[in-house]
Amino acid sequence: MKYLEWRINGFLEAVNFCRFFDLGYNGNRFTWERCRNTQNWVLERLNRALATRDWQNNFPNAKVFPVESASSDHAGIFLTLGVNVICYAAKPFWFENFWMKEIDIKQAVQTTWEHGKGQPIAEMIKSCVAYLLEWGKNKKQQFKAKLKQAKAQMTRYRNSSNPYHLQSFNSAKEAHLQALEQQNIYWKQRAKQHG
Repeated sequence: MKYLEWRINGFLEAVNFCRFFDLGYNGNRFTWERCRNTQNWVLERLNRALATRDWQNNFPNAKVFPVESASSDHAGIFLTLGVNVICYAAKPFWFENFWMKEIDIKQAVQTTWEHGKGQPIAEMIKSCVAYLLEWGKNKKQQFKAKLKQAKAQMTRYRNSSNPYHLQSFNSAKEAHLQALEQQNIYWKQRAKQHG
């Protein structure tokens, strides 16, 4: 038996022994592609989330989603348990690193700072923080909307070879990569805070 077949069979035996099953997928069913828009175009689903029936009974709302990457042709997967977490602690202010990718960040800070001139420095900072929290909340919603819109447009034109559709797909992909970059910065900052 070839080495690769031996490894695959061993993995399948372990999956069967543990009585794992595939949780399925939401969204684009392929997690890897190569040679887009050529005769050699390959689409594969490489990643899978496996679980037992007992686990599924404990987390009946669990779902698996693809996670697009800005730097790879391989999409990871994200498992959400569908469980609501309640947090009662007040959220402290921190400057979001992804804001630096926004073209109007400098204007937002300057406008708020100018508005508070003449007040004690503590009040100016408090006013600036309040404004940036609201401004940042709107920016976060906008980049999530950009990501969703770009994904929808990419899905619409993904399998078309029409030149107009290819141009639309490439524009959407560029917008998607920019939004993914902001999202990556956002999550990197969180990983540092909680790591």
